[in-house]
Amino acid sequence: MSDRVAVITDIHANLPALEAALARIDELGIERVYCGGDLVGYGPHPDEVCALLAERGIPTIHGNYDHAIGRDHEDCGCAYVTPHDRELGQRSVAWTLEHTSRRSKDYLRELPFDLRFDVGARAVHLVHGSPRKVNEYLFEDKPARLYERLARAESADVLVFGHTHKPWVREHGGVLFVNCGSVGKPKDGDPRGAFAILRPAEGTVDVTIERVPYDAEGPSRSGRRRGRRRRGPGGGAAGRVRRQAAARGVTGVDLWRRAAAEGFATFALVFAGCGAIVADARYEGALGAVGVSLVFGLVIMVMVYATGHLSGAHINPAVTVAFVVTRHFPARDAVAYVAAQLAGAVAGALLLRAVWTDEPAALGATVPSVGAGSAFVYELVLTAFLMFVIMAVATDTRAVGAAAAIAIGGTVGLDALFGGPVTGASMNPARSFGPALVAGEWSDFWVYVAAPVAGAVAGALAYQLVRGEPVAEQ
Repeated sequence: MSDRVAVITDIHANLPALEAALARIDELGIERVYCGGDLVGYGPHPDEVCALLAERGIPTIHGNYDHAIGRDHEDCGCAYVTPHDRELGQRSVAWTLEHTSRRSKDYLRELPFDLRFDVGARAVHLVHGSPRKVNEYLFEDKPARLYERLARAESADVLVFGHTHKPWVREHGGVLFVNCGSVGKPKDGDPRGAFAILRPAEGTVDVTIERVPYDAEGPSRSGRRRGRRRRGPGGGAAGRVRRQAAARGVTGVDLWRRAAAEGFATFALVFAGCGAIVADARYEGALGAVGVSLVFGLVIMVMVYATGHLSGAHINPAVTVAFVVTRHFPARDAVAYVAAQLAGAVAGALLLRAVWTDEPAALGATVPSVGAGSAFVYELVLTAFLMFVIMAVATDTRAVGAAAAIAIGGTVGLDALFGGPVTGASMNPARSFGPALVAGEWSDFWVYVAAPVAGAVAGALAYQLVRGEPVAEQ
């Protein structure tokens, strides 16, 4: 068995280019192949590319395009240099959404964020954009201090990625950085497809960027063999490959696991946050308004770090609804998310009741200290602030992904500081529902459903309005 590894990435629905790359890999006798994502977008063969990778059993991660198309998002997270580029990109997303089968979208949605494997004695970490964000651009001419910082945080010896469509190889801080280029849409001036070959060497890994020409005009070999269009990965041999990949931990997180992560995170929010309210009431203000606000902010920050890569860390039905309205989350998954969030909140409140049987502070139930109309305005504005921040760090290429949890947790804590004495600063129907159900405290409860949902949608739409044209860093 060959000890070499081939890594392909950024295929972008270009089936002839993918077939040419795989044929060259077979010719070289390389048996281990990995794919670094962006299977779809721009090219005309999204289903065929997904099916071929599934049939070959190639371990694959998602790129930013795959993440969007698999979830029916209209924003692929790409950065554009000019308005013309943006218009072409939007057309590509719309076309790909329409012409990618549900089976292929399911396949794309299940792909993981990253993979790890060994080449000889060296550990390799495969991501699409960067270890921090799926759509971060790591260009070769970026400051060395950026790569030194990434190297300090990296546990592997080799970091392999793509996304920029421009291949390069360089060592920084003891970590070998390998950009594989692009199989289907090169941007370095060479129209041939590019992929990386990794081979073990004395104390290191040798890397070669292989270039492969392909017939962009002629029919694909698979099309001639099969005489019909592929329909995406699914049953038969492809289905068996996917099941085998799932057994090896190659595929991503399915809906019930993502919903479970949402339920656990919401449980933590209620148990810790409402628990802080209960403890503060029982022990005569031991925590104070600042302490309670800090607990809410910290638990959200921790849960975003813990579950963001699993479920997106909505932790809030209002956030889920806002993502659906702005097409950043598929409506078909929203019911499972909201049900899990409500169940997690109830479980957290039930555990609090088991500990505090006399239900001090109504187990942290939210009750306004002002009229219902004023409370509605407060909750709407508080949630709009929160959702504006979430949209910035979760959907905009220019935001720094590593700071997302801090920004979101900080906003929750800030809102709680000035809104807590007025309404309890819920911003979250699930957070209010759990204690209300268990403690039987339903005073003006409608406010804590209607206002957060309206505020989250308003905040999400406001960010979309002001975000402007993203410009790629070159």
